[in-house]
Amino acid sequence: MRHGAWHKRVTAYHEQHLAPAERQRVEAHLQACAACRRVLVSLQETDQLLRGGRPGVEGLSPVLSS
Repeated sequence: MRHGAWHKRVTAYHEQHLAPAERQRVEAHLQACAACRRVLVSLQETDQLLRGGRPGVEGLSPVLSS
């Protein structure tokens, strides 16, 4: 699968728009792919900033803390 397609899936993962099986596939990919983890962190930090919070480790996806 092309990386652009993974970035779209990571965005859908972040927005909680995936079925459980696809969510597991993305989580497995995130474990192995630093580029996609950076995309997810960027999405999470942007959400925190838009909500008036400060970006940081707290509140990030559990996939990133393993």
